Amino acid sequence: MNTVVKRFSPIGTDYANSSIVTLNRVLLSEGARHRKMTEQRAKICSQFISNPKLSLNEEETAAISQYISQCLKENITRENPCGILIGTGGSVVYLRKLHEFCNPSVPDGTTLAFTFKKSFIEDLTKTICSLNILERRKEFHFLPEDRLDIIPSALITILEVMNFMEIDELTHSFHNLRFGIAANPKLMD
Repeated sequence: MNTVVKRFSPIGTDYANSSIVTLNRVLLSEGARHRKMTEQRAKICSQFISNPKLSLNEEETAAISQYISQCLKENITRENPCGILIGTGGSVVYLRKLHEFCNPSVPDGTTLAFTFKKSFIEDLTKTICSLNILERRKEFHFLPEDRLDIIPSALITILEVMNFMEIDELTHSFHNLRFGIAANPKLMD
């Protein structure tokens, strides 16, 4: 599983000394991605969350954090500091939707990518974990039903990836890398 890419150059541009990680592949291989993702959701929910309809307590959030941290340490070898962290896929899409809901003024020119601060994700994670599933549905009415129970563990996973990569920002490529952020290398500076 090759998730950390150095000197990524899909269109001939060399991003020297940058490591790029796509969040939707950190714990998952490319093959059977959807099935594995469903299995991971179920495993985290059943293993660490006593009742997914209730708010998460500190022990549950700590257990998820420790599990994700351990998975990262066992599956990814880091040689250099991470220069940029790029996320694509479902959980990051819903993170952006949550950001847009909490901060309706998105800067102009945000068509290929958007960057989140770790502090925002930490605050959002605390808020969402403190809500039960009915409160999440009411507060964040735009989230699909099948995301309400797993969004806390998804956000915790994103934070643990950021901790592991020792980085304070996450860039969401609105499309895949090749046609999203990599299509405009200036966004990578």
